[in-house]
Amino acid sequence: MKTIAIMAQKGGTGKTTTATTLAYYLAEMAGPVLLIDADQQGNASQIMGAYDPLEWGTEKLLEPTPGGAEIEDLKQTRSWQPVKKYPAVDVDVIAASAALMDANMEVAADAVNDQVHRIKERLETVADRYKYVVIDCGLLLDMAALNALVAADLWIVPVKPGGFEVDGLQRVQEQLQELRELNKGLEMWVLPCMFGKSNAHRDVLQHLHSLGHRVTLATIRRAVIAESYTAASMPLPVYSPRCGVVRDYEKLAWEVMAWSGEKEDTKE
Repeated sequence: MKTIAIMAQKGGTGKTTTATTLAYYLAEMAGPVLLIDADQQGNASQIMGAYDPLEWGTEKLLEPTPGGAEIEDLKQTRSWQPVKKYPAVDVDVIAASAALMDANMEVAADAVNDQVHRIKERLETVADRYKYVVIDCGLLLDMAALNALVAADLWIVPVKPGGFEVDGLQRVQEQLQELRELNKGLEMWVLPCMFGKSNAHRDVLQHLHSLGHRVTLATIRRAVIAESYTAASMPLPVYSPRCGVVRDYEKLAWEVMAWSGEKEDTKE
């Protein structure tokens, strides 16, 4: 099982679209996949049709172990079949709600129990059940995000072609070094999102490569459909399976599978 955390500390970079679309494609091509929404805004939960403010979700993963709810009790299985001749795509989702804000504060105030390995310990109990876990983190390095990054094998940072977003990678690099004190094997990739074909965007992409981070082979193009589909309560590949952006994300999924040692046609 490989765990992938998606986190960017600038809004509007395509973070949640990346998390939900990547989870969908990994489930389609390799499966089974668990998507955890660790962002108190709950946008990933809404896109996957799993948001329910009255149900328990990710906040229960942040309770001390032993104790709290198990993944099996929290997950919702979402299923789509956009093309009838192909099998349905299933993704297990643990949703977020406003209660996650209170959970973050409770974990930060807990000076007795371990604070940062709670999600990791929960995931270890289902390591033989999932091939991939994708965690959508919030913009702040709160306790939910910190737990996610301590549990992760890979941290993907979506970056769009703006000066502030690119400059913010310096702080991300500093955080990565600090996180490796808790998670020595954590890798980080930079994912270019919302890029066009202009000379300015090509210059930004070249600059990203010069910074020394691993930049993904996949570059996600900018498209209106990727900015407007979110109210449909379905992943982007289901909403618009033929748009160019989903092909970009499909390439990212293949890149992740190659990194994890997967081969083609691996789904059982």
